[in-house]
Amino acid sequence: MDHIDLPKENNSLAFRRACGLFPTGVAIATRIIADSSMGITVNSFSSVSWDPPSVLICVHRLSRFLRGFEPGEGFAVNILSAAQQDLSARFASRSADRSTFGPDWDVGVLGVPVHRYAAAAFECELQQAVESGDHSILIGSVLGMHQREHSDVLVFHRGHYSRLESERGVAAGV
Repeated sequence: MDHIDLPKENNSLAFRRACGLFPTGVAIATRIIADSSMGITVNSFSSVSWDPPSVLICVHRLSRFLRGFEPGEGFAVNILSAAQQDLSARFASRSADRSTFGPDWDVGVLGVPVHRYAAAAFECELQQAVESGDHSILIGSVLGMHQREHSDVLVFHRGHYSRLESERGVAAGV
């Protein structure tokens, strides 16, 4: 195994590659900014607490998604199904319009976009934002949840998309 001494030199690319060995789910986080919808692709998502239910996402601190985001405001985390790779790519692109939502998006109970064909969606109220390095960790209280049964989920691993099949639990290339 190669050893990389991170504190002595900037090895962010090597660090990202090493982190890429851990498969992650893919989601689109959405919120309202100045009466306009906004969405971004995230793969740093985790449950924080079961009782009361809360989740977290990590967002780059320079992202427009964070502008004016205050505790108490709503956001949603839409866990993408394997068939939604195109949505992930669009909302991850810096050049794409991340404020245009099509007919497959509904308005959730908090007024934020929720994708009706997402594998799952969590509607949250921002509880806390914690700055850490070049990202902010957003912790949200889950106020609503939607789940599609037997949905294959989109996975990101080693810089590529894969799918995780719900019935057999087997990862396969997309």
